[in-house]
Amino acid sequence: MFFSLSQYASVSVLGQLWYNAEQEDGVEIHEQHQDGILIVKVVGQVDSMTGLELGNRLDSAINQGHKLLAIDLSAVPYISSIGLRVLTVAHRALRAPERRGAMCLVGLSRTVACAFSISGFDQLFSIYDTMPEALAALSSSDEMDSS
Repeated sequence: MFFSLSQYASVSVLGQLWYNAEQEDGVEIHEQHQDGILIVKVVGQVDSMTGLELGNRLDSAINQGHKLLAIDLSAVPYISSIGLRVLTVAHRALRAPERRGAMCLVGLSRTVACAFSISGFDQLFSIYDTMPEALAALSSSDEMDSS
């Protein structure tokens, strides 16, 4: 089968994972509060077309005073460098001395985990397989900051 590069936005480093830009349906962002933690569930591809929306939502949440964020990426099949940047900006904003917040990522797919690993961003973020693990870690970090 012949693949035209004009049909695809990017190719993984290994050339095995294709991202079809024609399948772009946008991104859905759902928020839920649990025990003082804002859970942000992202559904869909996070790329140059959808990254701004995610960034705006995270920025808004941080500016509203949310200090603890768990970002659920289990329904994200692809993340671009724009998506990585948006998450990094939010992470740094939360960790600013005046906020003393924390953020973790949850449920990365194999493709998304690969993007984090290749870029070295897996060393920057706390990444958990399940939401209960992430919530427990954020709760304990909040207790440490409160004492």
